[in-house]
Amino acid sequence: MTSPARYTKGVTNVESAAVFGQIGLPDPTKYHVFFDDFNQMDWGKWSTLSSEPADISVAQQDSDDGRVLITLPATEDTYMAFQAWGGEGGEIFTLESGKKLWFKVKLQGNDVDQIDIIAGLISRSTTEAGVFGSGCADGVVFASDDGDAYIDFYVRSGSATISSSTIVASLTDATDQVLGFYFDGVDTIHYFTGETNVSGTIETTSFPTAALLPVLGIRNGEATANTLNVDFICVIKER
Repeated sequence: MTSPARYTKGVTNVESAAVFGQIGLPDPTKYHVFFDDFNQMDWGKWSTLSSEPADISVAQQDSDDGRVLITLPATEDTYMAFQAWGGEGGEIFTLESGKKLWFKVKLQGNDVDQIDIIAGLISRSTTEAGVFGSGCADGVVFASDDGDAYIDFYVRSGSATISSSTIVASLTDATDQVLGFYFDGVDTIHYFTGETNVSGTIETTSFPTAALLPVLGIRNGEATANTLNVDFICVIKER
């Protein structure tokens, strides 16, 4: 068995003269972090937008890695979307010049060619049309459409599509898929469909300038009780 390297006095990313300069761990205040591992359902962290809230189930799973399962009623076009934080506002991330940003999510659908899936960062919406597909006013999102099992990737600003990349990955029923992107703080987004698979790169100076929030959503494409199973969602940005 290989032993880990042992730094008994700690490791830091801080200058010695700084406030946290003598702490033996990285300074957590250098990054703005949103992370939900769904070990419990924290309704203070999410607001919901849904077609039939009384008939949609949101349930914790007995899973070693912490998961939440959204189950739609057996009615076509029913939907539920999680947007970070309740009430007004809550848009807490921007694609800011000079600041790197990372997004990552792990999820699966039970019948991927019969549902719409959305995951990424968007400006808050109070309508279904402003969440799913390429409908957000501003955002960077992965979207899967009813009728196919593919993931598309969109960058939107001012209600216009800045970049559209179709069929960046294929989904499989009841199989986890990791999706993510990295903004370099200058003019480039790399998007990933898998832990290490860079599926594409977008270079532009027209990224959305609006403040954005994390989003997850599922919409039904048939009269069956379809599901979205989410392991985690994470956004990290340099301060």
